[in-house]
Amino acid sequence: MAGARRGGLSAVSVVLLAPALALLGNVATNTVEVSWRWWPLTVWIVVGLLVAGTVWAETSSTR
Repeated sequence: MAGARRGGLSAVSVVLLAPALALLGNVATNTVEVSWRWWPLTVWIVVGLLVAGTVWAETSSTR
């Protein structure tokens, strides 16, 4: 089959997941020190949006 996908992530998914993992890593290791009280919530919202975008990109590219 010409043009068939063989597993793995698409380029869009990699671009969306990389910052999500970087944000989680920075929060988990306390690399980023921000005294803003809403910072953790903001990080989780951004990570959730990036992961949702990845899921959308993967599911829409397989249709």
